[in-house]
Amino acid sequence: MDVFSIHDWENIFKLARRKNPFTTKEMEFKDFLDLKTLAATSISNRKIDQAGDPVNWFKVKSFIYRKEDPSSISYRYGFSGDYKVISVGTPKKRRGSNKTQQRNLANPPPALYKKRLPISAAKKRDLIQLCENGVIPKNFHSWFENLPSSSATKDQAPEPDIASESEDED
Repeated sequence: MDVFSIHDWENIFKLARRKNPFTTKEMEFKDFLDLKTLAATSISNRKIDQAGDPVNWFKVKSFIYRKEDPSSISYRYGFSGDYKVISVGTPKKRRGSNKTQQRNLANPPPALYKKRLPISAAKKRDLIQLCENGVIPKNFHSWFENLPSSSATKDQAPEPDIASESEDED
């Protein structure tokens, strides 16, 4: 299947399962919230679950957050089995911390981004070149042309989990 837009990816996700298709929601930059301050002021325990076992966050595969119990997070290390619970509670009492926490929980967190994130100028140049060469169909050209870009934005590929074969051969 050819993929030229986010809508193509959305269709791929929906078609990934026939019996219970995935539900997708297209999000915009304003839908992402800055949760750092909220977490710093409202989460006190990140290390020990209710059974007294240490929590290894790197191994967690699944979380459950319940609106009716915001002071607990359920987690598990596999995709099946029982969930363990960590009580995140409230921070140790300091002057004014209770008021700060109430204020943070009463007001929604601010948006993480004020505008659309730019791609690198080099990446946009390459995408426009694909449009000009006819690789990307004409009905998508305006979307790519309107992408914000910046020469200050750096392309960052994620670090590979394992060394590539060419590195192993050297």
